[in-house]
Amino acid sequence: MSTRENLRKSVELPSGYQEGTWDDVQCGTSFTCAILLNGSNRKIFCWGANTYGQLGVGDNDDRSTPTLVEIEGLEYNTKLLTVGEQQACAVIDNENNGADGDLLVCWGRNNGGQLGDGDTTDRNKMTPVNYYAGTMRSSADVITSLEMIGGGDGFACNTCVVVNDQTCLLCWGHGVYGINGGYGTELAPKTDFCILEKSLGTDSGRRISELGGGRLHLCVLLESGTIHCWGHGVHGQLGDGVYGWSYNIMASPKMVKLPDGRHGISIAVGHAHACTTLDDNSLWCWGSNGNGQLGIGQEVFDPVTNTALYSHGANFISAPKKLETFNTEGAIMQIYAGNSAQHCFAVVQHPAGSETVFGWGRNQLGQIIGEGAELIYSPAAC
Repeated sequence: MSTRENLRKSVELPSGYQEGTWDDVQCGTSFTCAILLNGSNRKIFCWGANTYGQLGVGDNDDRSTPTLVEIEGLEYNTKLLTVGEQQACAVIDNENNGADGDLLVCWGRNNGGQLGDGDTTDRNKMTPVNYYAGTMRSSADVITSLEMIGGGDGFACNTCVVVNDQTCLLCWGHGVYGINGGYGTELAPKTDFCILEKSLGTDSGRRISELGGGRLHLCVLLESGTIHCWGHGVHGQLGDGVYGWSYNIMASPKMVKLPDGRHGISIAVGHAHACTTLDDNSLWCWGSNGNGQLGIGQEVFDPVTNTALYSHGANFISAPKKLETFNTEGAIMQIYAGNSAQHCFAVVQHPAGSETVFGWGRNQLGQIIGEGAELIYSPAAC
C-alpha cells in the first residue's frame, strides 16, 4: 500500500550496489527511474507503479524498491535517461552496446506510438528504436539530447532526440498538437525530417544546446541563445508574445520573446509553462500561472498586453517575465520543471560557498516545502 510523504526520505541503495550513488533521478506518474553509478557502471533502476510496463523489468507488477532494468545479453552503460508520464527511454553508450553508434531503447506505455517501434503496443522491456537512416547504426549516429512530452490519456505523447552533431531534432508519437513538426501521428522516427532545419535553416547558430518537454509543448535552446517553442499554446507557453488565449496548436517553432540584448543560458519546461536563466543571471518565466508556477505572484499581468489574461480559468502570460523577488546574489546553477509539473525548483549558490534549493508553484502534496500552503507564489527556500 502506498502512502503520501511530505518530508524528504532517502531511497536505499539496492543490495550489491552499496558503494554506488544515485544520478539523474527522474519521476513519472507514480513511478521513478534513476541511473545508479557504481564504479564505471551506469545502470538504470526503476520502482513504483508498473501498469504499462514502465519499470522495464519484464512484467507488470509494481515494485516498492529500486529494481534493475536489464537488456538481455548486453552489459550496458547508460548515457542518457528520460521519463514520461508512463513510459521511459534511454540511450546506451556506444562503447558498450555491441555496435557502432548510440543504442536507443524505450519501454512502457505506447498509446500514441511514443516508443517509436512502429506500433501502439505497450512494452515491459527495453525495446530498440531505429532512429537512424538505413538498417545499421554507424559511428556518426550519436544522440546528444533525449526528451519525452506528456503520455497520459487524451494528451500528447511524444519522444524527441537530437542527433547529427546537435543539428537535427527528430520527434515521433501522437500528432494532435504538432510536436512532430506536423499534424500527423508518427509511430517511428522519420529519419529524413529534421524539425528545426525546415523552419530555421542550417546556420551554425542553430545547434541545439538544450531540449525541454512540457505536457503538450516542446522548447529548445539553441547555441545562439535563442529559445523556440511549439505545440499547444493556449496558456501562452510558446512565449512569443503573440499566441495565447486565441490559439491552440502550432507545428512550427516560434521564437520566445526574450528581453532585448539578452540570450538564454538554460531552460526548464513544465506542464504549461517554461523558465529560462539569461546571461545576466536573471530568471524569467512564461505560460500558465494557474498554480503560481511562474513564481511572480498570484495574478500576473501579461508583459505584452499589460492586462491579466485568463484561459480555462487559469492566469497566464504570453511572453517571459522576470522573477523580481528571486534572490540572485549567487549564481543560478540549475532550474527544474518536469513535463507534468506545475511547480519549479532552482539551485542557487547562496549563501556564498553553499547551495540552496528554492521552489515555487503547486504544493498540494508537499512537493516543495512539505506541510504548508498548497500554492507557493514566489520562490521559497526548501
